[in-house]
Amino acid sequence: MISHAPTPFGAPVDDENLRLRLISRLSVGFLLDLIAIARGDGHVVDTLLVGAIIQANISEITRRADLQVAFAESNEIPPDEMRRPISMSALANSLDLPFETVRRRVTTMVGEGYCRFVEGGVIVPTAVLAQPQYAADGFRAYERVRAFYYEVSDLGLLRDLPPPTAELSARAFPIRAIARLMGAYVLRVAEKLGAIGDLLDGLIVLEVFRSNTEHLPRGPTPGDGPDNGIPVADEHRRPIAVTALARRLGVPHETARRHVAGLIARDTCRRVRGGLIIPAETLSRPQLRGVLVENSGNLHRLFGALSQLGVLVIWDSVRLRA
Repeated sequence: MISHAPTPFGAPVDDENLRLRLISRLSVGFLLDLIAIARGDGHVVDTLLVGAIIQANISEITRRADLQVAFAESNEIPPDEMRRPISMSALANSLDLPFETVRRRVTTMVGEGYCRFVEGGVIVPTAVLAQPQYAADGFRAYERVRAFYYEVSDLGLLRDLPPPTAELSARAFPIRAIARLMGAYVLRVAEKLGAIGDLLDGLIVLEVFRSNTEHLPRGPTPGDGPDNGIPVADEHRRPIAVTALARRLGVPHETARRHVAGLIARDTCRRVRGGLIIPAETLSRPQLRGVLVENSGNLHRLFGALSQLGVLVIWDSVRLRA
């Protein structure tokens, strides 16, 4: 049994403000990329609803290392009888959405064959998850999380990860196991977006934040000094237009415009020459800073679970052989 924990490839970042600032800048893009991969041409709220149903259905598997290993690879899909249904009310509560919105959207997805009503609630059946598109999306997400792991490890942003408690074959390609852990991470973040507004408000704020800062260097910038706080100065942010924002999130322009208007009225988002920014003042508020701090903790939890499963040791060994 492999017993050592992964070691960051870069020198650890010890300053907590700087670490949180870099983690926030990189991980918001990572999170939104995972949602975009799962969304395809669909609506972002439907994507998160399906993700929440899947996570509830396989919660027992996610908690148990032996089942994570047993159902790790692309062709190893848990059967329907292992899936725990989730009720409409529990689903609405998990994403802080109105019950009627959830009931209407899930009923539509059941009619389209994406979900199934069973005794106790709703499931996403094995037959749906066995479709080739899910495997293709799983591979894209696998590659995205592996690239992100290398990126944050090189920057010294990961530390104190636990050693493996399970051992995967060195030739394993654990797409399904990683998809379950990534899905849990995305939903933990989504559940905290109520601090910003409703679910779509929160996603819009994250997308504007990502768009404002994605041009910055991946590592520390000249202004990233100790006690410098999280926010990048407003003059260094690149605005995004509402049209581009709607396209990135895959929502109608009018929906994006309406939510943006509400965020501007609450001074969460600001219109400047060229489009929208999330100003430094907003990022310094306890509510949004709390979301970013919580995200950092959830990210550590994700990589801790990947480490315990033995995935990071395999990925590190691939780098060392390259």
